[in-house]
This record gives sequence, C-alpha cells and structure tokens, in this order.
Amino acid sequence: MLPTLPFDVITIILLMLPAKALVKFQCVCTSFRDLIRDQTFIKKHLHLSSSKGYLLHKSLQHNGHRTLNLLCDKTFDQTLEIELPLDLTTDRIVPVEQDVVKNYIDSENPNITTKIEVYSLMDDLWKEIEPDYFPWDMFDARSDIVVNETIHWKATYLDTTGDVMVILAFHLGDEVFRELSLPNYSSDGEDLVEYIGVYKGNLSLFVFHLNRVPLDEKCHLWVMKEYGVESSWMKVHSVVINPRVVRPLTFTRNNEIVYEDGDDESVVYDFDTKTSRVVIGREEKVVQDLVTYVESLVMIDG
Repeated sequence: MLPTLPFDVITIILLMLPAKALVKFQCVCTSFRDLIRDQTFIKKHLHLSSSKGYLLHKSLQHNGHRTLNLLCDKTFDQTLEIELPLDLTTDRIVPVEQDVVKNYIDSENPNITTKIEVYSLMDDLWKEIEPDYFPWDMFDARSDIVVNETIHWKATYLDTTGDVMVILAFHLGDEVFRELSLPNYSSDGEDLVEYIGVYKGNLSLFVFHLNRVPLDEKCHLWVMKEYGVESSWMKVHSVVINPRVVRPLTFTRNNEIVYEDGDDESVVYDFDTKTSRVVIGREEKVVQDLVTYVESLVMIDG
C-alpha cells in the first residue's frame, strides 16, 4: 500500500497546480472539492498565480478580426489566441476579481442621480449600492485597475476652485467608495496626462507629456509605497522615453512599461536598462486592451 501524504503536504502540492487542473481535481473526492472551493485556498492560489508572467491583450487585426491573445511578458511570444465574435461592439477586458461594477448617471434628470450596481460572479446576481454621498464624476471609466481587493478609477469632483482630480476607490469586500489624493506632481511640468496602474504590486501614477516638446521632456512614475497612506507617494523614476508615449497600456513584473507610441506600435520600455523595443508593430495588429493575466479559481457559477 502506498503511504498517505499529510493533508497539509497535499494542499501545498495542489497550490502549485494550474487552475484548469484543479477544477478537474474537484471530482477526485469530497475533501479535494471542499479544499479547492475554500476561499482561503483560492486566495493563496491567486497570490501564487500572480507571480507567473503573462499578459492578455485584445487586438484588432487588419482583416477586421478581433482576438484575445496570451503573451509571455518576457519575450512577448504568443502562447494562445482566441478569436472574438464580430458582433461585439463594447467589449473590453475588465481586470476585476470576483465582482463587476457598473455606474449609471441619469443625465436627463436635472438633479443628476447616480446608480451603482455590483455583479457577483460567485452569487450570480446584481446588487444595487446606494452611497449616502457620491460627489465624483468618472474622468476615465477605462482606467480601472485592481489593487488590494479594490478597484480604482481616475475621477474628479468639484470644489470652490474647480475640478479636482483624484483616484476613486471601491473596495470589493466592504462595498464602499473612498477617494485617494494624487501625489503633488506640479513640479513635473504642465499639461501632463495621468495614467494609474499597478507597479510591482503597488498603486502607481505615471505622468507624461502627450505632445512632448522639446523631445527631452521626462516621464515620471510615482508609487504609493503603503496602500491608502497618501503621504507614502514616492517618485521612483524620471526618464526620457523614446519613441514618445501616447497611451500607456500596462506595467510588467520585469520593471517595464508597455505603451502605444505615435505610430500605433506597442513598445516596451525597460526602467533598468533605459531602453525601448517595439514588440507589436503597426503592420501586425492594433492593441486595444492589455492587462496582466492571472489564473483564478473563482467559479462563475458559484
């Protein structure tokens, strides 16, 4: 008879396996099924999966076909391609964990009411959130990124001096909104464009000149070292990036930023070597969305 491994050892082994295999292993026995569906196990597996470097991007090919592509974030070699239906008009990659958030504003109502709904993948239902006070306007609904189980967007609110830009945060567990102030980057220049992202696991702000004149204008990367502590914003890079940045796409785990340049090419800039390289040329496909790919055991059907 083969010796029986301690269940703790089995748990460690299972944590190392890909999500696809673990879903199948639920059929082995009840104890495996209960373990793989356990929230603590799911969070540990998600943490381990996040260390594996893959990017998922939605692209538009020149023949009109749209695809989802899985890339290695070191070589940018494609490992998987899935063609999307042609009748999708508003599809995009949503980088959230277990919930999806929708925000509606009734523009025809002079009082302008806000309606917020959260869809739970685990419970398979929509739930309306009714905040007591919601003074923010979404400045960029496509800016959503997830850090610390919280979705973040660029947003503005109106005070006595005019519009103030902030980071609007929604915690998926507590289901409450809060705002985070941006760092004081006024000394970085004028007419800057802001991009919020995830840099080395931390909330970050990348600011750059869209129309860079002169050509030696620098881009700046700020990182919130301690989440939620606004005094912990720190500038970690000030660099000249060529070709110029038009649209930041994502950061990689290799201390790089992927962005779109003025020629519709996807470029990777390495903050360590201070070098750039084109990874997807204009003649290949247009990158419409790019996010870090992480496998998850969260079951859509609960």
